[in-house]
Amino acid sequence: MLGHRGCRLGITYPEIYEMQARAILEAAIDIEDASGERVALEIMLPLIGFKSELDFFDRPYRSRSR
Repeated sequence: MLGHRGCRLGITYPEIYEMQARAILEAAIDIEDASGERVALEIMLPLIGFKSELDFFDRPYRSRSR
């Protein structure tokens, strides 16, 4: 696949994925508060090709989700 997409778009413009991650986490919290049940949340990262790309996203988002 050619082009500037997938995780590389998030590396160039991290604010895009930060905004999306925050919205997902806030929605999960709202659902937990409304239902009283824990949400089993999974976030998939698109088109990871190298470990360095995974590391770029994994550390900051994993720490925010706890």
